[in-house]
Amino acid sequence: MADIGLTDNLAMRVSGMGRSRDGYVDIVDYSLTHPNSNVPSNNARGAQTSYETMGGQSVVAGRVALEWEPNDRLNVYVAGDFNREDSDAIPTVLLAAGAPVGNAANFDPTSSNPATDANGNAWLPGVNGQPVPVDCRFVPAGQYSCDSANLSSLGYDPRYVSYSNFADTKVPTGQAPYKPYFALPITEFEGWGVMSNVTYDFTDALQLVAIGSYRTYTSRWGQDQDATPVPVAQLDNQLDHEAWSAEVRLNFEFADELVQGTVGGFYLDQDGEYTARVDLNYAGIDFIHGPDTTPSTTEAVFGTLTITPSEVFSITGGIRYTKDEKLYTYFRSNPDGTVPFVDNGSLLGPELEVAPAPCNQLRSFDPEEITTYEIGFKVDALDRALRLNGAAFYNDYKNIILTLPACPSVPCLQPRNVGEAEVKGFELEVTAYPADGFSLDGALSYIDFNYDDASVAPAGLTGDEITPYTPEWTWSFGAQYDHELQNGAQISARFDGSYQSTIYTDVFNTVWSEIEGYFVGGARVAFTDPRDQWTLALRVDNIFDEYYFNSVSDVTTSLGVVTGVPGLPRTWSLSVERRF
Repeated sequence: MADIGLTDNLAMRVSGMGRSRDGYVDIVDYSLTHPNSNVPSNNARGAQTSYETMGGQSVVAGRVALEWEPNDRLNVYVAGDFNREDSDAIPTVLLAAGAPVGNAANFDPTSSNPATDANGNAWLPGVNGQPVPVDCRFVPAGQYSCDSANLSSLGYDPRYVSYSNFADTKVPTGQAPYKPYFALPITEFEGWGVMSNVTYDFTDALQLVAIGSYRTYTSRWGQDQDATPVPVAQLDNQLDHEAWSAEVRLNFEFADELVQGTVGGFYLDQDGEYTARVDLNYAGIDFIHGPDTTPSTTEAVFGTLTITPSEVFSITGGIRYTKDEKLYTYFRSNPDGTVPFVDNGSLLGPELEVAPAPCNQLRSFDPEEITTYEIGFKVDALDRALRLNGAAFYNDYKNIILTLPACPSVPCLQPRNVGEAEVKGFELEVTAYPADGFSLDGALSYIDFNYDDASVAPAGLTGDEITPYTPEWTWSFGAQYDHELQNGAQISARFDGSYQSTIYTDVFNTVWSEIEGYFVGGARVAFTDPRDQWTLALRVDNIFDEYYFNSVSDVTTSLGVVTGVPGLPRTWSLSVERRF
């Protein structure tokens, strides 16, 4: 980062960063680590058992900002930024595998999916020509693994191993003519944007703020959704997006700051295109998804008013009206560009049977409604050596929208209004400075989510479920000590950690979607030079090497597998910062 004075009233700030991290889930060639198996090798790198990783990251970004203050009433701020990511695929490991069932509660992780299409054709022909089934042999670790390889002796941690290969080498048939297909094990992003903020003070009590921005990006990512050598489901995705927005605010106050307020308006115009190669052998489909266009606009007006009759008491009220419009247009084509489901031999070929038209998966739903009540406090004590903030809340939640597998055929998910819920809880935050250079901070939150049983019953819920990714308890704490040396340099040491209780990643809270509670701690030691220009820091994340999951995907009813994205294991990092 560098701050540069160009003139007396014009300044520039230039900043940039780069971050790189090794992948932590190894993609391992099953055929080489299991030489007597029926699984063929798709590895083009010979005898190298691990030929790729997942979870690696490489990001660079830059930003330039200009600030102009020609007088004491006008301030103009303009900035532009650029971001590029060239990273590995999202790290995915297989936790359980078997035959798909209609109800996740009946899933048997010791069963086997024959992995053949309706005509008996193998998704992956084995070395002996027979289909390779999907079962527990491809689960590298855990209680549902029956993997015969000793991965530890080969230098791998089985918990961070995937037998994915991102390849569909199925023999092409009249019903599946667009093979082979190879998805890309990537996560890529490239985007840039500009923004401006203009502030003009008409008087000391009346201020105009105008904000504008434009942003565009392209994001690409590949998936081997089943995390096995068998091509159950592979996808390549690309999202192109651009948006511009404008906001105008008028801030005012009068009666010697007794009344303060803001009125304004906001406008957002977005346009996007989503494209994907969707290769789902389990569903017997393989097509190009899109480019699906998603133009949308948002218009809003808002106002807020605060009355402060005394230094210790104030009343604030606000109102906002927002109108959103979004149009999603679906486009589908065969991988060669022809139109699917058309009875035309010249397009689809003489061998391809005409498929039935897909069911109409469109269904309207109503907006969600929520009424929130909150009460809180803020306390500064011991000459500001202790700060304590707290709040309790109650939410009356109606017309809840959840995504449900509610279509006549698989795969299909629909947003549906499923009922009502009461949500209550509290939050606490504390910051303390018990001694010079020593600080403590912590936070605690609790959420009690209760569905109304009768209102969610039509969606197949019992009412005992909680909404996905919502832990009942979360807490965090940190301790830091800063010591200044005689020459003015500073050494800092910090330890922090966080905990979340059990969550579920799907609407029905299946046992396969459960992520147990976990605690993750980290530590950092840093040195800053006397002139506060250089900072060198060494940090270790997940210092206790906790094995946990960021997300879990229960697709037992369709793919017959359970996959997870493990969090980073113990990770060391070195950072260097230079300020000008």
